[in-house]
Amino acid sequence: MLTTYKGKVDANVLKKKDDERQRRRMETYDDLLCECRKHIERLAEMEVDNTIYTVPRIRLGKPPIHSFNACLCYIIYNLKKGGFRVDYIFPDKLFIRWNEGGDASVNLAATKYFAPKTGSDSRL
Repeated sequence: MLTTYKGKVDANVLKKKDDERQRRRMETYDDLLCECRKHIERLAEMEVDNTIYTVPRIRLGKPPIHSFNACLCYIIYNLKKGGFRVDYIFPDKLFIRWNEGGDASVNLAATKYFAPKTGSDSRL
């Protein structure tokens, strides 16, 4: 309750409520970041090195996201801090890349496969 015995507002109570609200907000952001990391881990196990991740605006049975933009910034910041390259795609998608150097043998094979053909075909 925000009021005391004589109807006065207590600043400490307001501060505690604000701190609790901020803590719940950060838990929500951390949950979304964890979901994104799990998505990345599943793809990395399949030897994929990029993904487009859609950040959900609404999650059933979970607290609401009060500031979606702040949530996006939090996720992007933490992924970049973890070594990922992240590009934002409006309104709610993240293009995430990792292992961009890749395996040299795979890159060499891709270079040979996609190299322009030599010969009489002038269309290439």
